[in-house]
Amino acid sequence: MVATVYAMTGDLAEAEDAVHEAYVRCLAALARLVRDGDPLPWVRTVAMRLAISTCRRTRGRLRAHFRHGPRRTCPNSPRTGWRWWWPCANSARTSVRR
Repeated sequence: MVATVYAMTGDLAEAEDAVHEAYVRCLAALARLVRDGDPLPWVRTVAMRLAISTCRRTRGRLRAHFRHGPRRTCPNSPRTGWRWWWPCANSARTSVRR
């Protein structure tokens, strides 16, 4: 089972997590699954869908990170007087215009 999900994701830890979660969900619905037949195809389907959801979620986080960029900081500002914020204000103004 792990090999099937690993072939789909390419990440062993992610595959193990998806299969583990699928078996946990199987135990929660075991009576219904045994009554309906073999639970193995159901577990395999759930594991694959969980892996796909994880990949989509990760892809969305990466896209958001690249869309918003790294956190902007003021380089070496002494923070004395009222002008300490000025470099940050200029960088914020230019980033809004882009």
